[in-house]
Amino acid sequence: MAGGAIVIVGGTSGIGLGIARAYAERGRDVVITGRTENRCAEVASGIDGNGNVEWRALDLAEPGLVGAQLQGLGPVSHVVLAAIEPALL
Repeated sequence: MAGGAIVIVGGTSGIGLGIARAYAERGRDVVITGRTENRCAEVASGIDGNGNVEWRALDLAEPGLVGAQLQGLGPVSHVVLAAIEPALL
């Protein structure tokens, strides 16, 4: 992902999805995350734009696994935290 991807944690709905769409339309490479593989794949395939859209399934309720789930991502330009695990508050 040239120039670094925009990683959007919680990019499968709401504000996170809106941000993912906006960046993809501008030709930026985007990585969305969500809790389930099926939901991530479905949403990522529906994002139109000139940028590359990838996804990673991860659950913020299991913070010890997040690093492994994002491994191999390549350069990252920005991270957007559009989701939060209420149990962590």
